[in-house]
Amino acid sequence: MVLRAQGFTGGRPGAGSGRRQLSRVLSRIRLLQLDSVNVAVRAHYVPLFSRLGPYSRQLLDAVAWEPTPARPRMLVEYWAHEACLLPVADWPLLRWRMRDCGGAWRRRGRELLEQDPQFVADVLAAVKELGPVGAGTVERELGADRPGQRGPWWDRSRTKRVCELLFATGELTTGARRNFERLYDLPERVLPAAVLAREPDEQEAVRELVERSARALGVATEADLRDYYRLGVQQCRAAVEDLVSAGVLEPVAVRG
Repeated sequence: MVLRAQGFTGGRPGAGSGRRQLSRVLSRIRLLQLDSVNVAVRAHYVPLFSRLGPYSRQLLDAVAWEPTPARPRMLVEYWAHEACLLPVADWPLLRWRMRDCGGAWRRRGRELLEQDPQFVADVLAAVKELGPVGAGTVERELGADRPGQRGPWWDRSRTKRVCELLFATGELTTGARRNFERLYDLPERVLPAAVLAREPDEQEAVRELVERSARALGVATEADLRDYYRLGVQQCRAAVEDLVSAGVLEPVAVRG
């Protein structure tokens, strides 16, 4: 059940994989976690290889960051499990997290907004004018000073931290990537109007997320379901109860 849910029991089309095959995998697993670490290839390419076989990585790049009128964007970025690619239609299910200032970004975001709200507004205006654009370009356009060195991994300027805050709150999203650098843009220039118009309440959205987690995992503990989208304990337990009552989830005891 678990292997089938995760998409490991079908054939591997390999080089013949296209948007349809990729869409079938994503309809099962829902998420591709992004990670800047690159040993063999970047992490988000590997789950598709496991299920499709040798496929063109350009296919994933195209559906995530290089849409055309004939081949629209299939994936968008947001904080789901961690930083993830997720189906465009699932973006509204995390609007409650955006309203909550991106969860983990809440404290840092409040500090940025309180310290210099005008600078936050200036960054947003710059992206509106220049996007899709990297934080470094925004920083140069605004003449913002870069703070002292913080080390090789997370040496983020104030401009970059503001861009990430606006990404967490849903006021910006990733329009494209260049050498894996996030190029920020306005959601209305990236996502379809119907997706932007949908704003389910938190309870409805969490219930849908838990159902997606369950379908992706096949068999799971409550903690597993919760961790798939990094939900809160009470959020997840309430959704599980609703889904059990509706007959969507079945409680089972696993021997051992």
